[in-house]
Amino acid sequence: MAFGDTIRVRKRGEITLPKPIRDALALDEGTILIANVEGGKLVITPGRVVAELPPLEIPTEVAAEAPE
Repeated sequence: MAFGDTIRVRKRGEITLPKPIRDALALDEGTILIANVEGGKLVITPGRVVAELPPLEIPTEVAAEAPE
């Protein structure tokens, strides 16, 4: 499937993927993408989400013994 749309880089390096591309790849708001440079080309692929872990709570007595 070829699209060939022109995409402009905006302030802060932002780009907008055209709707036909988003639809073809089922990309929704919040989808994680991975950007790489391969052979002088920008390659963007959907990424995998790693489950967020809850914050690690360290007991105060252990934290007090930690070296600085």
